[in-house]
Amino acid sequence: MKQENIVEKALAILSRQPKSQPPKGVTVADVLRVLPRAKVILPTVEDLTKPKSCEHCGANKHAKIVRRTWPDGKLDWMCQRCGREANPNQ
Repeated sequence: MKQENIVEKALAILSRQPKSQPPKGVTVADVLRVLPRAKVILPTVEDLTKPKSCEHCGANKHAKIVRRTWPDGKLDWMCQRCGREANPNQ
């Protein structure tokens, strides 16, 4: 009798737990199900740290942010239009 009560209580607690919702949008699993031979490319750290625009040029259509390599090997982001360093914390 006691074990039945424990089981019923556990089931009641579990039924009150919020259900995990499926992810919104298209997932990698969806793509691989529809296109089984597809290759999924994850974004690199560089893509995630790249600034969106130049502080000086703003949304100018010629202000493209590109990777710059200095002679000492230092890498940073620069605006191709004005040549200034693009701030990655923007």
